[in-house]
Amino acid sequence: GARGDTYGMRVSTETALSYAGKAIDLHPGNYEVWLHRGSLFVALISSGYPNATENAYSDLVQAKMLAPLRPDIVYQEALLEIARGRKVDARIALERAIELKPDYAQALSLLKS
Repeated sequence: GARGDTYGMRVSTETALSYAGKAIDLHPGNYEVWLHRGSLFVALISSGYPNATENAYSDLVQAKMLAPLRPDIVYQEALLEIARGRKVDARIALERAIELKPDYAQALSLLKS
């Protein structure tokens, strides 16, 4: 039933976060591990996952420090700003992602919506 589905989702979420944390422990200088966990936290914000917004922000900051010119990090920052209800900041981040990668289809599509 619904209770089992919720439990299964919580276990899956905790497992994914645990693996992401282990990847960060093993490769703290790799922007991708920070980006992936940050993206997971961004996706969890709408579910009300505890501290998802703060964790997403700190992971994306770390990813950006390691790879400041990666448009995928800036795109995730835009998704974070959307989740926070900050449309102007989201637009600025999307425009920056497109500046870094002019053919960035996801960013272009989201900017038009």
